Amino acid sequence: MVTNTLGTTTARDDRWSAGARWLAESTSHPTDVLTAWSSGTLATIQVPDAWSIVEARLPDSMEALPLLSRARRLGPVLAYPERELAWWLVPPTAAEHLGDHAPRIVVHDAGWQMKCPALGDYLHGCGWLEKPDGSGTLTDPVMLGAALSHAQAPRSSRGSAR
Repeated sequence: MVTNTLGTTTARDDRWSAGARWLAESTSHPTDVLTAWSSGTLATIQVPDAWSIVEARLPDSMEALPLLSRARRLGPVLAYPERELAWWLVPPTAAEHLGDHAPRIVVHDAGWQMKCPALGDYLHGCGWLEKPDGSGTLTDPVMLGAALSHAQAPRSSRGSAR
């Protein structure tokens, strides 16, 4: 038995990676999440108080991804290519830090629900671009805002990304 971040005690299932356990245990119903993934379906993840979601266009996100990776400021990112969207897991204060940096984003706070596959799966058009690793690392919202702004800028006005 283990106690998750919400103080709920659950049976430990060693079939899951540390990242999958972290994501499931950050919800109020971790067993439901792991059961959905075990049956090969999408799990409904209700965003907890511990993090928020930044929804951005997938093309902009794909351009921002390597910039954040090189800066070692990258947390989990879920992609939905059919809708050209990406969802970045960020600290709950992200909206305060993003401001006008990236006008084509939406911040979803605690209570918002997303459907997501198990970490190694691609289901119903969704898959992880960057999987949770179990450390609780989230994408830095200041760096994300800057990287998305850079991606959204007209190519002729971009400076060097180095």
